Amino acid sequence: MRTNIKLLADSVRGNNTFLRDEIDNLQTQTELKLTQIQNGCYTFENEVTQLRQEVINLRDINLNQQKLTNELGTINETLKEQLDDLTDKNETIHFEIIEKTRLYKNQIDRNRNITRELQNCQRHGRNLQNDKVLIEFWQDRIILRYEK
Repeated sequence: MRTNIKLLADSVRGNNTFLRDEIDNLQTQTELKLTQIQNGCYTFENEVTQLRQEVINLRDINLNQQKLTNELGTINETLKEQLDDLTDKNETIHFEIIEKTRLYKNQIDRNRNITRELQNCQRHGRNLQNDKVLIEFWQDRIILRYEK
């Protein structure tokens, strides 16, 4: 309170040194605060610029990822089509193998039957050969008998 009265009395007498010092101090503090605010604005502007650049970079990354995703989708579709084609071919080959195996087994059975028939024919042929020899033998004996 005394300070205020002294300030008022000095002011009436025309001695405004304290008031001028206070005003100068206040102006200095105000200028300092303005400089701090301005520096803060510059910092904020720099951060905003950096964030904008990061947004641009992220957008580019996102676009590249989208392109890659689309390419992978296309590759995936191609691979699915190839897999379907190969599956169809595999099934076809599988059925062909089954059919050829069946035909092969049938042919083996036919070959066995033919082999048996050939063996029977060989036996029969040997029997016929033996019979022929016997017939010739008896024929010769009969002829000799009647020629005498």
